[in-house]
Amino acid sequence: MNGCVFKAYPCARPLHTALDALEALAVRGLPIGAARRIEIQLPGALLRFVTADRAPAGPTEAAASAVFAVAAWLHGAATDVGFFRGTLPPGVPEVVLGHCRELDAHLPGRWGARVIVDLADGRRVREEVLGGGGDAARTLAGEAVTAKFRRNVGAGEGDGDWTRWIARCLSLDTVSDVGDLRHTLCRLAQPERPRRPAVPSPPRNAHPHSRIREEQA
Repeated sequence: MNGCVFKAYPCARPLHTALDALEALAVRGLPIGAARRIEIQLPGALLRFVTADRAPAGPTEAAASAVFAVAAWLHGAATDVGFFRGTLPPGVPEVVLGHCRELDAHLPGRWGARVIVDLADGRRVREEVLGGGGDAARTLAGEAVTAKFRRNVGAGEGDGDWTRWIARCLSLDTVSDVGDLRHTLCRLAQPERPRRPAVPSPPRNAHPHSRIREEQA
């Protein structure tokens, strides 16, 4: 459990640090949105999990595509899982993958990425990030975790039931009785749908068509 990471983006995890690198370049005021070409360099072992496919077969393949991940970031939809269920929008720059040998040494503890961007004005800029947001080395604030949970389940900020559910989940380290935890989670779970009233059975030994005659009457 302690080795698990928080998945900040719905795309493949090796691409998370690449998106963080693009964000770092944008924060510096660089016009990444007008880039002509973006190269994403990863450790060699991680390249097998991603592609540069511009026409993936489905959402799973789109999530593994560096092109789709970059497009989602450019459109402000890096955290929107629905973006990866559609088609690639027009105007996405050339996106290529490459191997950065220097990043190999940081595996398996830190998954890094180096991004090289050719801007429209001819400049070439680069940024390197080690460990994505949500890794053990770059933990995120609790608000980021609960915000993603709310997006995934469609919970509103004013929903008291979900607020209590989140509070209970965040206090798992203090649970002394698993039975008590189960009781609490079952109580907070959404109630069952009301069952349809059962149709009364005809009296025993009644004629098989008697109920039909009663309904018609």
